[in-house]
Amino acid sequence: LAVFMIELHKYSRQQDIVVGTPISGRVHQDTETIAGMFVNTLAMRGYPRAEKTFLEFLSEIKELALNAYENQEYPFEELVEEVEVRRDLSRNPLFDVMFTMQNNEEIHLAMGEAQVEMLGIPFIDAKFDLDLQATAYEEGYALDLVYCSDLFTETSAQVILEHFKVLLDRVIANPEMKLSELHMVSEVEQQRILTVFNDTHIEYAQHHTAVERFEKHAEQTPEKTVIEYETGVLRYGEVNRKANALAWELISLGVQPNDRVAIMASLEAETIIGILGVLKSGAAYVPIDPATPKERIEHILNDAAPKVILTREKTLETEVPFISMNLEDLGEKET
Repeated sequence: LAVFMIELHKYSRQQDIVVGTPISGRVHQDTETIAGMFVNTLAMRGYPRAEKTFLEFLSEIKELALNAYENQEYPFEELVEEVEVRRDLSRNPLFDVMFTMQNNEEIHLAMGEAQVEMLGIPFIDAKFDLDLQATAYEEGYALDLVYCSDLFTETSAQVILEHFKVLLDRVIANPEMKLSELHMVSEVEQQRILTVFNDTHIEYAQHHTAVERFEKHAEQTPEKTVIEYETGVLRYGEVNRKANALAWELISLGVQPNDRVAIMASLEAETIIGILGVLKSGAAYVPIDPATPKERIEHILNDAAPKVILTREKTLETEVPFISMNLEDLGEKET
């Protein structure tokens, strides 16, 4: 359970992890021979902080588990009502991840001379996002991971199990290691990340500029989304047209090749269109963060001496011409 919480901590970067776990609920001898459902659910809350060693965290989880076992008769439904969590029909009230430890005594069934064997029941529906099940045998433990197929694929579920095993190996080898130093990526996976996933080498034609490559892509896939922002999306063809309109306006204001144009825009969509428009006009762009102090902005403008300033709002007193960078204000003229 401690290792599983550490894995969840690594995935989520959270230091407050709640995992549900079922408990038999048969705490009295009178219930041993009674057929029925006594299982209750415990909410196990751990704090896997980076500065703790694994042994320290393991000791905390041991104390947590023992205290939970002592109160296992407290109904889970009453606990939910007591903590007054906000209900959401699409989620479980206290946790979405389970850890199930199957460590009951081995059962031997006998029916006279008949041969009897246990048959496992396949899982059809996942009741939680993840349910890691560990079954104890004489020779060790078997792990099963039940997962919600709407959230995880079989491949990602296998990776979760592999990361769990890697963490187990490393805490066993060095239990005094701090949680911040624990890595769950295997050497094979690390090599795949470094050599396969990072293999971004592409041959580009050296005689094409960045603008020409963008224009060619816009011509081939004009309806493909290139920018997503808070209030909408922009497609390649639309971005190219707006950049052309901006370049046309810059040229009409006297911008020539090797001139400089300042861009003061906070939205990424405006910045990208601004850069493309400036490059299409033949000029160079000077990016300025609008959050920069006014005195610093004035110093940059005096030093760069731009022909035009692109910005959403005119907030500076200067003789340099301004062009509005509101997406809606950009026309559809072609250069």
